[in-house]
Amino acid sequence: MLHCCGQKFNCERMITPLDNDKYTNRSLEVGRCPKCGALICELIQYSRKLNKFITVRPRKKDTQKFIRQIETEPYQEKVYRIRQGSKSNMSWMTFDGLISNWVYDFNGIKQFKQDENLLITFH
Repeated sequence: MLHCCGQKFNCERMITPLDNDKYTNRSLEVGRCPKCGALICELIQYSRKLNKFITVRPRKKDTQKFIRQIETEPYQEKVYRIRQGSKSNMSWMTFDGLISNWVYDFNGIKQFKQDENLLITFH
């Protein structure tokens, strides 16, 4: 959870840098503040030397430079915000030309109307 302008909000993107000699369990959360629109990031990592979690949060003007610095290291990336549709049923559709000309996805939402001239019938 990121926070800015007195609000807490979820991250849009998470970068997981690989472990190195000093730190393990590293994760960089990146998101935009819904109120002011500023880019916010927070690096959470476990220090092997101090045996505790350390949180690094750069100033707003240094955020992009900090993200670029982390992206130069080997990392894994996860994107949490799905813009359209869902990953579970993407590109799966059902169609029964005898009932209607509409093509539905698995959630039962109309996607598009099939052209009547292109209907294929089996005998």
